[in-house]
Amino acid sequence: MEERLLALRRYMTGWINFYRLGRNYAEVQALDRWVRRRVRQCYWKQWKRPRCRRRNLLRLGADPEQVHLCSRSRKGCWRMSTNSIVQAALSNEWLKKQGVVSLQEAWLAYHYPKGAARVDE
Repeated sequence: MEERLLALRRYMTGWINFYRLGRNYAEVQALDRWVRRRVRQCYWKQWKRPRCRRRNLLRLGADPEQVHLCSRSRKGCWRMSTNSIVQAALSNEWLKKQGVVSLQEAWLAYHYPKGAARVDE
């Protein structure tokens, strides 16, 4: 997974450096959400068995009572990436620690340097 995240970080950094002038904030925000969902899907797919999914969700601090429902679900990886339990365990802060670059933050840092008034939606 480290290799995937490294390649993703390089790609996203290059993308935002190339398109930061030509894309508006809404497009960057939508793409950033999609990338995070895709990374969550990759983690869910990597944890193939319910036992492994349960162990990892508990390790990340998910509610033990709800983890059982989530870990044994037969829904697909893409659909489970939007599950509230999975999103809480694999939060944006956790993904940032893993090395996922935020396109929104990079876009805002370029368009509003030095902490100028920002409008977040």
